[in-house]
Amino acid sequence: MESIFEIATRISTPLMLGGVIVFAFFFIAYRVVSRLSLNNVDASNTTKIVLKIIKTFFILGLVGVVLGAAAFITEKILDKKYPRLNPTYVDLGTDRPYQLESIVRLVARKRNVTIYFDTTCDSLIKKAMIDPGHHDGENIEDFLQKLKDRVEGNSINYTVIKEGEARYEITCP
Repeated sequence: MESIFEIATRISTPLMLGGVIVFAFFFIAYRVVSRLSLNNVDASNTTKIVLKIIKTFFILGLVGVVLGAAAFITEKILDKKYPRLNPTYVDLGTDRPYQLESIVRLVARKRNVTIYFDTTCDSLIKKAMIDPGHHDGENIEDFLQKLKDRVEGNSINYTVIKEGEARYEITCP
């Protein structure tokens, strides 16, 4: 019984599910009653009508349980095969070398954040060429820290400071 409640809590839109169930109930009841000729309804026919409605809803319930279980199992399989990414994950691929400043501007624009270089950073840092390829990070701060390891030629040194939800500063020693 507890597992039924656990599965029920995983339904993403319970209001929609309730609406579909009510719609299905009244639709099936309407279809069953509309097919019957109600001119000569006596006690035995009433019993047959009620039993037919109960049997129809029982079958519909079984189909719902089977489809629900199949959807639950399919979701678990797909989650293992295609894990969900963290919304703060940053992923960028480049086909040629770009300046650090260009990549920083692109990430800032796409993620709707402010990233600026401190006045202590000279043009050698800003104009440092980043190797082409796949660049990623768990978040913007991690992404920017990893970029300094991908510099062509002489290495550069800087620190990324997060200053709130959407503001980052790159400082140089």
